[in-house]
Amino acid sequence: MPLVKTKNLAIQLDDFSISNVSFEVEAGESLVIIGPSGEGKTVLLKMVAGLMQPDQGQVFIDGLDIYRSEPKEREFKMLQMGMLFQKNALFDSLTCAENVAFPLREVKKMKGQEVEDLVHAFLEAVGILHAKQLFPHEISGGMQKRLGIARALALGPKVVLYDDPTAGLDPITSRKIAQLLMELQMKNQSANIYVTNDMARAYQLGTRIAMVVDGEFILTGSEEETRSHKDPRVNQFIRGAQEGPLTQDF
Repeated sequence: MPLVKTKNLAIQLDDFSISNVSFEVEAGESLVIIGPSGEGKTVLLKMVAGLMQPDQGQVFIDGLDIYRSEPKEREFKMLQMGMLFQKNALFDSLTCAENVAFPLREVKKMKGQEVEDLVHAFLEAVGILHAKQLFPHEISGGMQKRLGIARALALGPKVVLYDDPTAGLDPITSRKIAQLLMELQMKNQSANIYVTNDMARAYQLGTRIAMVVDGEFILTGSEEETRSHKDPRVNQFIRGAQEGPLTQDF
């Protein structure tokens, strides 16, 4: 059974729509979603996360249809999901350690040494244990990303959603962050879904790649399949070509 499955998802908003979104992601797999800005990639991620209800279609998390289930069942499944927002959504008034401890205390109701041990383990896993007593504004952008990852993974989620996890990072830090995400995914055997427009990272992170464009969801496949895809919109986007069917949309 896939950890994530969508079936015929569709939503209509003021400035765009998406329809017929169907895909599956199993344990240890990752799906990377690419596409021009403003086409609804983050909205799609929010629908999978249970944060924005689709107009039609279904989202299954570990077999449960989250929009057609009892509130208690849905809440339990949501605890199995982690999400890293584009801006990290860190608590500025909390230290790095306190940011990671927050979901452990508030969601899992953990206390004392058990929390301290897990915070230590997660900050060490992402390489920022030395900054545990610093506040988010006191650390670099790359370290903030690492902190966001640590907090997203603190509850041991089976499904992890990443909204542009390497945005604004230099190429070296970006590659390191992506490598870290791959290592953590392999270790935890989670199902990961990423949104990014960095094709180097898309190829690095994705078991499969999909594109959201013109209200369509196009599953382009592996890196090799994506590079040789016949749709001219896919071809233009992945090459960053100035001329092509997408030019008028920029």
